[in-house]
Amino acid sequence: MRHLFNIRTATLTFLCMAACGKPTERNFLDTVEPLEPNLAPPVEAQGGEPYPEGMLSMVCGEEKSEPAYHWCHARGYVHAPIADVFETTRNVDVNVDRREVDSWVRTWDDDPNTDYSYLVDVELFNIIAVQYTLKYGHNVEVGTLDEPELTWGLFDLTQASSVLDILRGSIVLRKVDEDVTEYEYIEHLKAPLRDTEQVENTIRDIYADVLAHVHGEALPDYD
Repeated sequence: MRHLFNIRTATLTFLCMAACGKPTERNFLDTVEPLEPNLAPPVEAQGGEPYPEGMLSMVCGEEKSEPAYHWCHARGYVHAPIADVFETTRNVDVNVDRREVDSWVRTWDDDPNTDYSYLVDVELFNIIAVQYTLKYGHNVEVGTLDEPELTWGLFDLTQASSVLDILRGSIVLRKVDEDVTEYEYIEHLKAPLRDTEQVENTIRDIYADVLAHVHGEALPDYD
């Protein structure tokens, strides 16, 4: 998923390392479902196109109660069959934050509560090394693995450096017709020097990667 941080000062970084708690380790997904109902409205028709591709409808905010975090809900359309989009959303290169992450490794998993599951170990270096692991699970909720009509995806931290408290999200795909898929994405983030704008930018990057990958194009270059 596209994530994380540009730590601006060494002093703040080490204060956070001392004060921030580590996330609870999560070795399995007891369920794969959306984090919550998506608040973003469907993308409006444009110029006679009822399902325009390349536009996102977004609602973002901040949860104030503890543990406070920043969040965004997004909806868009992809002009491709849902089976192709489902495969794309399981591609780790589409999900990591290539703007800031230095390395990532996927390990396939066999979580009994999922149709597909894997771990992604991530490292980035900016003043200090930051490491974290995300657990991903994907299920077909309506249809079959070969012919899905509705899919759910979920990711959450299993372990992380203490500067990262919350990083979780969900992905919903709905078949609109044979060549159009509705794409929903939700993310929660709690990390030093990160705000709602960071979550929004991350989601826009991931959506751009989804479109590029599903249409056989090179992923955007962020170097």
